[in-house]
Amino acid sequence: MRSLENRSHAVAALLLCLLPLFGGPARAHDGHGAAQVIADAGAVAQSARTLRFSVTLTNRGDTPLTLIDLHVAGAEVTLALPVSLPGAGQMTLPVSVTFTAPPPGIFTAVLDFGADGQGPLLVMP
Repeated sequence: MRSLENRSHAVAALLLCLLPLFGGPARAHDGHGAAQVIADAGAVAQSARTLRFSVTLTNRGDTPLTLIDLHVAGAEVTLALPVSLPGAGQMTLPVSVTFTAPPPGIFTAVLDFGADGQGPLLVMP
């Protein structure tokens, strides 16, 4: 029970540290950049070492952004890239992640928007 409580505290602390990247004001330049994107991981399906889930991206800015990479340490990511996210637009992308070892109980995917910045996405299968 104590382990679960510690894990909850660690996840909460991580989310508080990451909040400025997606929930705060833009850090790139006047209304541009990955700080204007809200990312949400959808339902996760698992088979052996592969996880399949959706990522919903919402662009709160007026400028289109291009997702050029989604990286997960220790895994191969299958996702059709690059993807253009229109200003004030939303899209859902299917993602498949295959790990070299059994998938962890929680992991971070890094969304890369090139010159507009990067941001983390916490995935809890």
